[in-house]
Amino acid sequence: MLLYVNMNRLQVLERLSLGRMVEAEMTPDAEGRRIFLEVRPLIDEQAAELKPADFGIEPLLLRASPNANVIKGYRVRFCSLNPGWESVPDDWDLFVHEQQWFVYDSLDELERALSERFGLLFEALKVPGNTESPW
Repeated sequence: MLLYVNMNRLQVLERLSLGRMVEAEMTPDAEGRRIFLEVRPLIDEQAAELKPADFGIEPLLLRASPNANVIKGYRVRFCSLNPGWESVPDDWDLFVHEQQWFVYDSLDELERALSERFGLLFEALKVPGNTESPW
């Protein structure tokens, strides 16, 4: 089910503040490799818990103090896949050309990295399931 095919900046920020993941597909590289980014908020486990929900429902962020900022950073996963993975999506990991993880301590650092390192704005990020990412 597609929720928000395109999100505005405020919607992306709201998802991140609720501990919810966003993702993007970047422009393929010169060799035709498809490139995906996953942005996952890192929760301060002393101040909150991300409680899994039923299948198809996103997890709930339970804060010890209402409205407290419990996001302590953001983990970005960068993955480029060699052509052909689409025909065997359950074995996409066999087609990984490059995979890297980055951690950013603040929204400002995340936004700067998305722009400078990956050439993306917050508005390029989508709800999981709205790109063809394999994860």
